[in-house]
Amino acid sequence: MKLRIADGLSLPIETVTEKLAFLGRTGSGKTYAAMKLAELMLDAGAQIVCLDPVGAWHGLRIGGPWNVYIFGGMRGDFPLEPTGGKLMADVIADRGISAVLDISQFIRAEQVRFAAEFIERFFQRKKAAPSAVHVFLEECQEFVPQNPGDREAHMLHHFERAWKLGRNFGIGGSLISQRPQEINKKALNQAGTLFVFNMTGPQERKAIADWTRQAGIGEDIESVLPMLKTGQPHVWSPTFLEVSKTVEILPKQTADVSMTPKVGARTKEQPLTPIDVQKLTAAMAATIEKAKQEDPKELRKEIVALKQQIAKAEKQKSEAAKVEQVEVSVLTDEDRQLLLATKAVFDQALGVVSFVESHSTKLQALYQSLQSRTAQRAPMPLQLRRPTSPLKPGNNPVLTDKHPPKPPRETAETNGDLSGPEHRILDAIAWLETVGVDDPEQPAVAFLAGYTYGGGAFNNPKGRLRSKGLVEYLGDRIRLTDEGRKSATVSETPLSTAELQNAVMQRLPGPHQKILGVILEHYPESITKEDCAEESGYAQGGAFNNPLGRLRSLGLIEYPERGKVRARDILFVG
Repeated sequence: MKLRIADGLSLPIETVTEKLAFLGRTGSGKTYAAMKLAELMLDAGAQIVCLDPVGAWHGLRIGGPWNVYIFGGMRGDFPLEPTGGKLMADVIADRGISAVLDISQFIRAEQVRFAAEFIERFFQRKKAAPSAVHVFLEECQEFVPQNPGDREAHMLHHFERAWKLGRNFGIGGSLISQRPQEINKKALNQAGTLFVFNMTGPQERKAIADWTRQAGIGEDIESVLPMLKTGQPHVWSPTFLEVSKTVEILPKQTADVSMTPKVGARTKEQPLTPIDVQKLTAAMAATIEKAKQEDPKELRKEIVALKQQIAKAEKQKSEAAKVEQVEVSVLTDEDRQLLLATKAVFDQALGVVSFVESHSTKLQALYQSLQSRTAQRAPMPLQLRRPTSPLKPGNNPVLTDKHPPKPPRETAETNGDLSGPEHRILDAIAWLETVGVDDPEQPAVAFLAGYTYGGGAFNNPKGRLRSKGLVEYLGDRIRLTDEGRKSATVSETPLSTAELQNAVMQRLPGPHQKILGVILEHYPESITKEDCAEESGYAQGGAFNNPLGRLRSLGLIEYPERGKVRARDILFVG
């Protein structure tokens, strides 16, 4: 099947999964030609999707016979939310529909968020179930900018990935722009076919010259581009179509709503061709419900609601039991003797209280002296044996303590020929072996032993252990020798995951606990830094980034990819 886009130029149906670009100044016919190609693909039964920040592509439903659903904009069949990018990707992937995603009514930040979430999820869905689809990017420099801002960089990363690898899973696409110099060069250079319309600006012509030079084309574009008439592009396709010629785009079937309005002329609003939206409405409802069920935030809300219901029911049951209990006890002689003994103990307690009150000044001074001395001592090492109060998911009392108490520094009293610090380091390495980490990283060992990695308090005893033949170094990792394993002491009963996480939390300050708690909830999946900051109650500044970096230095978390964070497997036993 051929897609006849111009006299003397027909494209093969494989164009659906190819990469193209339509470039030209305003009013030169680039969007008209791209929409003509979309019509031909729809005629052939292919699936198309358009991200439209201009609000012109609803014209595919004015005079056209195809079921193209319009989401968002001023003429949409369905409204579109800035937070609905993932949902729309699921709907389009699940139903195989052709759609226009009109984001022209969004502010820039909303456009970036929607587009990034859409293309990331859509690419994931197509990798799981490949099928042919062509994605049109109107004013593509909005999605693949050459100089992205902070939020745009995240979006660009996902579009570059889908643009570079998408063909393997059936994703093709067309870049449409009047400013080729603002398109990301990596994205533009991957386009195998260019439809270039009239251009007079030197920067625009330079961007085209760079592409032709990259493609090995030696033609003089300076003499070609300024002479092109409206609707007459020069087509360069050195490998896919093997052509280089000027053509004239054939008329479209649908209305040309992208045409620039003329002075004094009134544009009559034309109705969209009716389509059945009821069936898709029901399908979207099912997709929304499925997304809510799989959304960790929604699940946490349901868990909280259920806990509240259970607590309310238990409270009502307890109150009812109190009301029903109407027995009146009669004191026996034994009860009276117990009351007299209790009174005697109470009187003694009153005496102690009186003593404390009369000596309060001296006791306060003594307490402050002890507190001052304790503050100068070393931090408490992590307890590697089973805690008495295991962690309960969603109800961790440790998270409310900003700073755990600091006990006095251990002296260098020995266990055999080992000092206290040496024995703690051995125990930390041995304990890591029990949870499957045979060659742990030294920062993790230092943290577990209660020391700062790189400091003398850790490096000196570690060096002595090596000299005694009890440990050996493997780069930035460390391993017990057979003799070191015999000298270590670890509880025979291994910790559970909850107990391990509870023990780790007790060594961390409050901000670190909150951030790590959020990351642990998402394991084994990663979470974006932005979502992590929001869920832990921080803005993305130093108050969030500093504890996050410290958690990474301690070996508790990792950055699996740009902008994301994930808990290390070491925090999960087995």
